[in-house]
Amino acid sequence: MDFKPLPTKQIERNVVFQWIITDAIAFLFVLFVWFGVLSAFEQSDGLLILLWYAGLFVLFAIVVNLILEPLDVRTWRYELREHELEISHGVIIKKRTLVPLQAVQHVDISQGIIERCFGLSSLEVSTAASTHKLPGLLPSVAASLRPTLIAQAGLDDNT
Repeated sequence: MDFKPLPTKQIERNVVFQWIITDAIAFLFVLFVWFGVLSAFEQSDGLLILLWYAGLFVLFAIVVNLILEPLDVRTWRYELREHELEISHGVIIKKRTLVPLQAVQHVDISQGIIERCFGLSSLEVSTAASTHKLPGLLPSVAASLRPTLIAQAGLDDNT
């Protein structure tokens, strides 16, 4: 078998703070809903115990996520080659995606509120099958990758 080496370019390490804040917001929402459900069913002891176990499971999942995200950010790599964009990431489940440039239909740069706070952006490459997201890029890097991808894919610059 002929294996290509892993991509060499990495995303910005401070994207981990963006991921943690985004997860914290989601956690607060889940916690708010959980306490609402808990207070609505406080008369039923069996359901109350079940809800406490569900809450502990959510808390455990968040702690695991806080441990894995700093490790995950180190695994994100990408490489733009002549005929493909390769994206590789994953701690527990390693994923290596090759996006053939001839299949690219649209290239987009996005920057959410939390990403803007950390000076980051994401590059989204769409094909007919799916959209591939490359998070944690400096806006200048994303802005330089986009026209290169468009040119190599043979797309019109207005995509």
